[in-house]
Amino acid sequence: MKRLMVIITCLVLTLGAAQPTQAALPVEEGGLLVDGLAYEINADTQGGLWISDWGSQTSNTGEVWQVNSSNGETVIYPIPGLPTDARRDGNYFWWVDGIAGVIGRAEVGADGVTSVPYSTWQTTASNGHYGSAVDAQGRLWATDALDNFIYRLNVIPGVNNDELCTYTIPNIGIVSYLAYGDPFLWIGDNLNGVLYRLNVTNNAVEWWTLPALSSPNGMVVDAEGDLWYADYILEEILEVDPDLNTVRRYPLPENHTTIMNAIESGRIWFTGDSPPMIGMIDPNTANFTSLPLNHNSDVWTPTCDSPVGPATSGILDVSTATVQFQPTTEYPVDTLGPGLQIYAVPPDTTNDPPISARPWGIAYQNGKMWVVDSGRQTLIRIEPPPDLAMVFLPLILR
Repeated sequence: MKRLMVIITCLVLTLGAAQPTQAALPVEEGGLLVDGLAYEINADTQGGLWISDWGSQTSNTGEVWQVNSSNGETVIYPIPGLPTDARRDGNYFWWVDGIAGVIGRAEVGADGVTSVPYSTWQTTASNGHYGSAVDAQGRLWATDALDNFIYRLNVIPGVNNDELCTYTIPNIGIVSYLAYGDPFLWIGDNLNGVLYRLNVTNNAVEWWTLPALSSPNGMVVDAEGDLWYADYILEEILEVDPDLNTVRRYPLPENHTTIMNAIESGRIWFTGDSPPMIGMIDPNTANFTSLPLNHNSDVWTPTCDSPVGPATSGILDVSTATVQFQPTTEYPVDTLGPGLQIYAVPPDTTNDPPISARPWGIAYQNGKMWVVDSGRQTLIRIEPPPDLAMVFLPLILR
């Protein structure tokens, strides 16, 4: 009997070759600012989504959209500047300006409110801010796109009583993105291929030298404290384990450049613009290679100005709308493989010439994935599919 069971098991393994059956990806789409340029999307803890839209660079005005993920109800905040990242912190939301070295904060609008107070703070950034993060103490961290600085702003109750600290990072290249996982702030050097991890409680810093040509873009921290990032140059999704000083490299098909990523129930979702795509990796089954990383440590001492006050204060006249989601044609399959799904985002062919898609920011909220398409100015809503189904050839014993 034991021998027969072994034979049957081998037959099942031989004949039952597993094949993925996931078809095209069903999505819903809703329109954003028609002539704007949507950039990032961040989820808050109250079921909201925060979208930063550069708007019109000629008028130097953009918008921040607060979208209710349950019903699409939206509060629109006109921003004095060009916001590249916006995120909520309690009763306030922050934004950073991608052209000017400005950090802004405003009250979150309640039901029926038509205006909210705001303040901005001026930093020394020469080219503006791209990435931001809020730590557990409610302090805003911002990158300087081209200079070797990171900024920390602590708004303290009282007139002109705030604290603005500047961290100088030696030998930095280009810093566009940050990620926070208490108590650590992750900082990615896009040019030199280095990841920094700063302990925000004591300013101790560690850094890892990444594989050659690596360019860390959109970053996110998982429940184990590992850092995931999208690599535009290497065409990979990478996972850095700070405890083991290793990196796991999940390759994408050739000529698939990835930009941003987000975590959904342990799976990693990502966006890319060449070709326009939305994809998902299951680390439990996807192919990867693991490499050791060079590790160093130090302490950074910031220069802090305190007390400081807002550079400007005023009122934002807000408006409301509802994002109307419509079912669309399913996104066709680009690639299916072990633990990997990639779907092509089609262009808008109702225009002449057609408008190409450019999936950019991505977030997980309220059980769904949300993607900002800055090419077609749409918000994409995705019901995450279940794990890839496996089909086995039946084996009937007579």
